[in-house]
Amino acid sequence: MKLKARLQVTLGGVLIILMGIAYYQRHGGALPYLNWRRQPVFPMGGVVAGILVCALAWLPQKWIARWSRTQQPREGHVLQYLDQHSHQHGERHRPSTWSNNSH
Repeated sequence: MKLKARLQVTLGGVLIILMGIAYYQRHGGALPYLNWRRQPVFPMGGVVAGILVCALAWLPQKWIARWSRTQQPREGHVLQYLDQHSHQHGERHRPSTWSNNSH
């Protein structure tokens, strides 16, 4: 990630922090207020979210690439065992609803 993009994300995090502080002062402390969707929100939650956004902006590129890498979901070991076990006992091939293997 380029320095300019990191600075922009950090600026966005700082704006979230400032909004959280403003709501904290406006709504009288740590009590929740209702947002535009009529859901209770704690003002300090905005401050914490802003801090997290600022911290995430400065993580190394390799870490972000490792976390965002898409992987195929693995089939469970029990399902693999059951599929192999049915073939070992000479059962007729029947469509299994537990796996995507076509017999």
